[in-house]
Amino acid sequence: MTSETSVARTSFTAYFELIAEGKSFFVGQVAGDFIILRESGTVPPGAAELIVRYDDQQEIHRQIEVIGPDEERPERIRIRRL
Repeated sequence: MTSETSVARTSFTAYFELIAEGKSFFVGQVAGDFIILRESGTVPPGAAELIVRYDDQQEIHRQIEVIGPDEERPERIRIRRL
């Protein structure tokens, strides 16, 4: 006798935005301790908010601290969750 298992799969599109000193930056990649912007830009160090939008309705807001560009890979902006 064989059995089949049905697994529900969910997909969604997520958009990341960083708000720092009143300016908005679109984020292309988020990792544990850094972000990479979609377009080059200078993000000021200090308190910021990372916003994750998905399903065009849901939002997650995270307070972070922008530390600054990574010395070895300047396209990476180092961050720390608060």
